[in-house]
Amino acid sequence: MTLSTTRKFKGYENFTLKIDAVTGKKEPKIAGWQNQKGVKLVTMESAAVTKAVLTGKVNGVTVIDFDSVPAYILFTMDYPFLLDTFRVKTKKGYHCYIEYDARFKTGTDVMIKKYPKVDILNDKKFALAPPTTYKYIDGKTYGYTIDHDVPILKLTEEQIQLLLDQARKEGAPISLLLEPTVKPLSADSKTELAELGGLIKVEYLGNYSD
Repeated sequence: MTLSTTRKFKGYENFTLKIDAVTGKKEPKIAGWQNQKGVKLVTMESAAVTKAVLTGKVNGVTVIDFDSVPAYILFTMDYPFLLDTFRVKTKKGYHCYIEYDARFKTGTDVMIKKYPKVDILNDKKFALAPPTTYKYIDGKTYGYTIDHDVPILKLTEEQIQLLLDQARKEGAPISLLLEPTVKPLSADSKTELAELGGLIKVEYLGNYSD
């Protein structure tokens, strides 16, 4: 028996998935999911149209979300231990599950200088999971599939420090630098953008995962 058929996660299934027509951001229509309202135990292989698992302490998992295949390849070349953990294929990349550690803080582009398109999903977040399928804004149907069905890796302290040290070198991710309400750019906006290193993104995905 594999992990996908035996591991039960706290999460949701058979919900309506909203997709923003402009940004492509995906959000489940589940009122109160942040507070675990209506949560149930789910497995990734059971029949369901849509499925999501809560990340963080509640399920004992942290998810490293690679938003492109090149990002995953580059990252795992430097940190090959992440090749040997439970992995889900997404539309653009991969979700790598590791055992929960509170020191990994949720964020978008957490190592953008060296490893673009790497996010962290931890406490009070969720990851869409197999066998979820959805019709995207380009009209095509995409889905989540189990790509590497092995036990979820427990990182050693040395491995944790390697990742945390890289994140510290990078500084705070752009999602943590932006205030909820951003004042209009001044007339000298080109200079301001240059000072930010050109890191401002058109869409801000913050809470959700591709």
